[in-house]
Amino acid sequence: MEAGSEDRSAMVPNRSSVLVVCLAAALALSGCAGQQLTDDQEQRVAEKFEERLSEIDGYHATVTVSSTFDNRSFEMTTEVWARTGTGEMRQEVLAPPDRAGSKTVSNGSVMWTYNAAENTATRIEVPDVGTTNTVPRVERLVENFDIYSNGTVDLNGTETHKLTLVPNESAGPALSGTITMWVDTEKLFPVKMSMAFGEATSTVRYRNLTLDPDFEDGTFEFDLPEDAEVRTPSTPNVSEFQSYDRLADAVDRPIPGRELADRFAFERGSVVDGSTSIVSLEYADRDRTVTMQVTAAGERNPSDGENVSVGDRTAQYSEFGQMASLTWTCEDTAYTLLGQFEQETLVDIAADIECPSPR
Repeated sequence: MEAGSEDRSAMVPNRSSVLVVCLAAALALSGCAGQQLTDDQEQRVAEKFEERLSEIDGYHATVTVSSTFDNRSFEMTTEVWARTGTGEMRQEVLAPPDRAGSKTVSNGSVMWTYNAAENTATRIEVPDVGTTNTVPRVERLVENFDIYSNGTVDLNGTETHKLTLVPNESAGPALSGTITMWVDTEKLFPVKMSMAFGEATSTVRYRNLTLDPDFEDGTFEFDLPEDAEVRTPSTPNVSEFQSYDRLADAVDRPIPGRELADRFAFERGSVVDGSTSIVSLEYADRDRTVTMQVTAAGERNPSDGENVSVGDRTAQYSEFGQMASLTWTCEDTAYTLLGQFEQETLVDIAADIECPSPR
């Protein structure tokens, strides 16, 4: 694993989702428990986002992230300083003991991650994440989630508004999980968030929260230890294709045809060349999409899903929230179908795909 990758996985949630829910809480105060916000209320959330964003300069808090996946649990506590709308952030690991001292620091354009146990640092160029780039993500969140007010509840002595965000029919694969938030009634800031994506769960808890703190000079500057090893992450090369023929000519691995199951037509594709080479093809019918990923057999960890029969082949079926996948192997090539479908539908699509002849 690349140095600092676990540190980045525990970083605080995207601030756009934090602030949009703050607004949702403010708009839902007059509603009764279990009431869904109307379309007009959700639209007001997006329209007033920039106004709310300008009111908060940043925050300082102790953040604990607890995650569970595949019967394994992980917990990390960090101290976080963040300046809203600039991408400036500092995160220092407090626990567990074997990760204490590791840190992630970003000045908005360059992010450093430091692994204290290995005494290694990684420098990453990051894109501009100012307020103008944040608003579209907020609008997408409002568009793809139904927001429910669950009334006012006490959370360890703090009065909070409890909110639930449930993906609607417009939600894509990346928004397939249900989110529950507890928003401080006084500060209108989430002090706890729980996310469930199938069998994977994650809970984020904010303590000792201070809004608009006085950031000391150098808070968002990284001091590289003199004896630290600096590592440069390898960036995969990504090529995108709108033409099926051009995609087929660009790869040396057999790929499915222009259509799947006589109703899903090729829309676009991509090739990612990195530590693992992945060919992705996106197909669509009138209202749904399905993605096919093609890799060399053995390049990815084998699925621990349910074995199902697809014609004379055996495939592995897995579910992740609203997403499902079906993976099988032909010769030296692995194929994975991904989409928001029932198992039977994915099996029917896969059964219509013959193992392509090797090139």
